[in-house]
Amino acid sequence: KTLTTDSTDEIIRLNIKYNFKRIYLDSAGVGAGVFDQLLRNPETKRKMVSVENASRPLENDPWKENPKQKKILKEDLYDHLLKMMERKEIILMDNYEITQSLKSVQFEYTESGRFRIFGRNTHNVEAIMRAIMFTRKKDLKVWINFI
Repeated sequence: KTLTTDSTDEIIRLNIKYNFKRIYLDSAGVGAGVFDQLLRNPETKRKMVSVENASRPLENDPWKENPKQKKILKEDLYDHLLKMMERKEIILMDNYEITQSLKSVQFEYTESGRFRIFGRNTHNVEAIMRAIMFTRKKDLKVWINFI
């Protein structure tokens, strides 16, 4: 129940405090409003990188006129999170909502042989996956803030 303007203001405040190099934001759905507001702000507009399940930039420069994109598979995101958890590269808060979200994740192979991941309460897990999706890049020192 947070207003998009409140989220925008908090990101701007954190950017002033930490001077982020890049700000990765899910620009689909509700995040589109916050993303648009941050694109209009002179302090954040050149730092914004759109993050969506559908694709990610293949090139380092997200501002290139026609950057090449690679489709992101949900399975890759879950696999990356699982590997980071197994290696203890990410430590999640002992939080009921996060625990329940992790427990709700299910998978199956369909009759056609396709791998499918689903669940009733996966919102928190999917938010964590998006937050860490760029940690594979060697040049990033990632700090993740949840608002």
